[in-house]
Amino acid sequence: MCLWQKERKEDRTMILWLVMATVPATVAFFSARDLFEGAYDNPVLVGGCLLVTGVILLLPKLFARESRESREFGMRQAIWMGVAQSLAILPGISRSGATITAGLLAGGKASKAAEFSFLMFLPAIGGGTLLKLRELKDVMQGEAAAAYLLGFMAAFVSGLFAVYLVLKTIQKGKFEYFGYYCFLVGVVAMIYFGNR
Repeated sequence: MCLWQKERKEDRTMILWLVMATVPATVAFFSARDLFEGAYDNPVLVGGCLLVTGVILLLPKLFARESRESREFGMRQAIWMGVAQSLAILPGISRSGATITAGLLAGGKASKAAEFSFLMFLPAIGGGTLLKLRELKDVMQGEAAAAYLLGFMAAFVSGLFAVYLVLKTIQKGKFEYFGYYCFLVGVVAMIYFGNR
């Protein structure tokens, strides 16, 4: 009974942290929605954001030092990861990269930060999908509805795969490799689209 009660308490605590971590991105999205959505039409800006992501992904290697004193996970890490997730509304900013980096810099263990980042992914994509469905409810009929559902499933599966890949990379201690990739793609994008 005591073990069951402990698990229930831990579940309630995790739900509370998820709610707290979701608030910053929700506020940021609805406060500057038009600005964020307009950014997707600017490929040079997207390239610049990829460079920012590259810097973000290198921060743990430079500043975060996981040790025995590193916290398993707590409210501090959840809040900072929530703030980081609000930055990922911009195209080119990696949600997983930003949130995991925030968790590490806040003193959390890499494995716990990665697990919580995955949990944060679920309400983020779920809320975004519900919002989009509400906007498109008048045109979501027949083939259009099937096409959107297929697109959502593809995005969800690819998102899960991306998170899985990040988890494996963290376990191997090579998180910064994603940063080098973002630098390369960001520079190419800015040069290519900047000269058009």
